[in-house]
Amino acid sequence: FLKKRFSRLLLPFALWSIIYLALKIDYSLPTNEILSYAIKQLKGGTEFHLWYVYMLIGLYLFIPILNKWILNSTKKEIIYFLSIWIFILLLQFPIFNKLFTRIDFRYFSGYIGYLVLGYYLQHYVNLKKSFGILLFFLGFLFTAITTYFLSETLGVLDARFYDFLSVNVVVASIGIFIAFKDIISRNEKIIKAISFISKY
Repeated sequence: FLKKRFSRLLLPFALWSIIYLALKIDYSLPTNEILSYAIKQLKGGTEFHLWYVYMLIGLYLFIPILNKWILNSTKKEIIYFLSIWIFILLLQFPIFNKLFTRIDFRYFSGYIGYLVLGYYLQHYVNLKKSFGILLFFLGFLFTAITTYFLSETLGVLDARFYDFLSVNVVVASIGIFIAFKDIISRNEKIIKAISFISKY
């Protein structure tokens, strides 16, 4: 699994990191400063959108372990994991933040929840695309409305509900997943196209 994934990921990632870095470096600086700047950039990502690749590498390293667990888990055990994950996401809402304790929830937190959620939706949920589209728009509207009112109240942009690990974004993601799952399952051409694209 790791050989297959990393062989596709690391070379393009390294290439684009170097390209972005080469475009950002101030070549008039002393060599030691250029080197120090390059190392700092490569550690955190030479361009903002590359954060995703760093996150993906961490997930890929954990997937072989997660895979063993999820294939041997019951539906109830997967729901147990997802329930705690959702609870952790809810803690960022001011109204729920008062429930915060010193309990270490890190084992259930982060983007790993999306992997488990995707497995659950694929294997245990069978809903129509119309329901998925409705969920997406509910998540989208909640994001837009809360961001607007929070920003108006504070007088500056408050983008906390745009966070990828906020419940409203999870709801929108579930909607998109359900809609595409329903569309794809009915169309052989799309299935073939996705299989072709996924090879590359």
